[in-house]
Order: sequence, then C-alpha cells, then structure tokens
Amino acid sequence: MTQDLLADALSDDERRVIQWLPSRMSFAAIAARIGMSGDAVRELATTVYRKLGVHTRQDAVARCGQLGLFADEQPDLRSSIEDLDESFVQMKALRNDGGEIADFQYEYCNRAALAVLGRGREEVVGHYLLELFPSHLTNGLFDAYVRVTETGEPFRYEFAFDEGGVVGEFEIVVSRHGDGYVLAGHDISARKRRERELVLVTDQLQQALTSRVIIEQAKGYMVAKFRTDPDTAFAALRRHARNNNQRLTDVARAVVAGELEIDMSASTSTGHASARRTKTVVRRS
Repeated sequence: MTQDLLADALSDDERRVIQWLPSRMSFAAIAARIGMSGDAVRELATTVYRKLGVHTRQDAVARCGQLGLFADEQPDLRSSIEDLDESFVQMKALRNDGGEIADFQYEYCNRAALAVLGRGREEVVGHYLLELFPSHLTNGLFDAYVRVTETGEPFRYEFAFDEGGVVGEFEIVVSRHGDGYVLAGHDISARKRRERELVLVTDQLQQALTSRVIIEQAKGYMVAKFRTDPDTAFAALRRHARNNNQRLTDVARAVVAGELEIDMSASTSTGHASARRTKTVVRRS
C-alpha cells in the first residue's frame, strides 16, 4: 500500500496513536495522555499494525518512519522559536524497560538556549540531560522534569546553577509535551544581583535610622536627667564610646535601658568653659 493510500486508510485516532508508538510508554500510559481507554489504544495499535503489514511495535515504528507518517515539523513555527530571545528546549523522555523515565534527550534547542549552554547544536541535540549535566539528578531538577512529564502539571522555578560552563541564576517554565517536556527560560543573574543590592541598601538605611532613633532617645534621657543641652549630652555619649572602644549606638542603647551611667562632669566643665568663652567674646565686641 502506498503512503497516500495508507494515509487515507488511517482514522484520526489511529494517526494519534501512531505519534506515540516511538515512546516506550505502555498503551495504558498513552491512553491517559490522549484521553482514551487502554483497551481502545491497544485495539487501535493492533489495527495500525495490520494496515502496515507488521506484527510488532518496533517494526511499526520503522515502517511509519519509512512512510513519513510521523507528524512533520512546522518550519514557520520553528523559525519563530529560533528568533526568540528566550531559551527554548524540547526534551524527550528516555524510559527503561519498566517504563520509568531514566533520562531526557535533547530534541531541539533554539539559538538562545545554545548560547546559554555555550555549545553548538551538534553538541546538544541528540545528547542526554544527565550526560551533559549530571547534577540535575541531585539538585531536584530531574525529579521536577519527571513530574511534569508524568502528571502534566507545569513547573516554574528560579535557581542558581554552575556546571559544565553554565553559570548564573535562571528562571524557567516547564510544560509537558508528548512524552517529554518543553522548557522556556532566561538568565536572571543581573536582576537577582540588583535585588540583593537593593536589600542591602534598604537594610543599611534601616540600621542607620534605628541607630539615629536610639541616639536621640539617649540624648533626651540625659537632657532630662542632668538638666543639660542636647549637644552636651551627645558629646558625653561620643566621648564614652571612644574612651571605651564601643559603638555609639551600643552606648546609647545601654543608656536608654538604664544599664549605663554616663559621667557628665567633663562635658559639663567643657560646656561651662565654652559658655565663659562665649560671654568673653560678647563683652569684647
């Protein structure tokens, strides 16, 4: 039977099942993905085998490939994805004999993704995730990709990465696609650095404000207790901090808490001397 005649002889459901035959997924797993029962998928596959003139799934895959029955790529869409500034990766699950996902194979990477990976297309496409980046097995990313592929629940994540020449902080969105996933992401290193700098500046400003409040409270306490002026109180706080190698804020906090008594005698004498000098200047003028 020619390709055209066979294509006409295939039902829409049979065409849908054919696209899943290359995977190692069971008929029950395929059924869950395309909204059918396992028995229905098995029956459709059997019909496809008969129409292809084969007896095994492996032979069916080979025959479908020869006849061009697998879905063609969409060149216009692929070209658009190539032009994206965002990284885009398409991965296919590699399953063991028990049907469990053992790895993922790179089926496609756009130019932006290859730039992030620092590799040429031939160094990535056809290779395996754990082959290129084995740390995925221990940092939780591999398990997350498996969950997306098995459950269909999307995954969004921000993380730092440093392996195989790929260094930075990244944000990714992962969605199931066939028996695998597609990933879109970008480098957020600059944004995260600005966020950390902003937090640091905010903390410094808050600390400065807190210190100023404590010092003003200590000055007010000393003005009321010693019947002196704010400048003299501040001079006494600063002198005590310098003489005892302490931070001014710590001294002020201790005064407010009633844990420290400041010696005002030197400040008072200095204040009186300053007042006398001021009065002398006034008389001379």
